[in-house]
Amino acid sequence: MFTKTINQGNSIMVTVPKSFNIPSGVMLDVKKVENGTLYTFVQEEYDFFDFSTEILQDIIKEGYRGEQIVQEFTQRKQRINHQLHQMVDETLATQAWMTKEELAREIGLNN
Repeated sequence: MFTKTINQGNSIMVTVPKSFNIPSGVMLDVKKVENGTLYTFVQEEYDFFDFSTEILQDIIKEGYRGEQIVQEFTQRKQRINHQLHQMVDETLATQAWMTKEELAREIGLNN
């Protein structure tokens, strides 16, 4: 099966046939490979950042003990994951896309 790309502003979008039943908003990991581009699905449990050590340090400093540590850690970890995903969604919805060349210019790589 073939698919095609579409220009959308400063981005190139890849169309996926509806028959694939991929819902809107699914996160993909993109890798450039020798003969093209490889897209793989990111599992929902995937944590881009792992703040476990910092969370535990804070909980211990705050005086939690025993089973309280486990309960508090679980709650904070869930909140962080939710907040990170919310920040990504908000950024994707509100920020303008830019090309690689525009980014290079903006951060001073094109002299």
